[in-house]
Amino acid sequence: MVYFGIIIKQSLKNPGILEDFSIVAQKQIGSLNFLLVLAYEDEIENQIKKLQENMVPIKEGCWYNYFFMNETLIVVYQDVTIITSTNPEEWEEVIRYGTRHGIPINQLGFNPCTKDEAFEFFDLE
Repeated sequence: MVYFGIIIKQSLKNPGILEDFSIVAQKQIGSLNFLLVLAYEDEIENQIKKLQENMVPIKEGCWYNYFFMNETLIVVYQDVTIITSTNPEEWEEVIRYGTRHGIPINQLGFNPCTKDEAFEFFDLE
């Protein structure tokens, strides 16, 4: 089984870490570069650890990246990983954490969080 992930390139202090991910697509929106990546289920814990080690320190600004597969959503902040559902009604903990660390609530949508939404967002077929 494979997770899809959304990584924001600007969240990384070392973008070289992206070589460890299978990049499917990229999309630039304003100054942000979004990447759609793949992470195999048996590698997801190591991928999350590498990602957290290479994210901008939280004291310099709170960022997040995330992975999804079926109904599971894994949100990766610099210092915590929260596993929840792709159902927005179950995002309370993830949103509370982000807003407590300065992320505006309108930036805590975790969309896309399905393969179809991701393919549409990145203009893939």
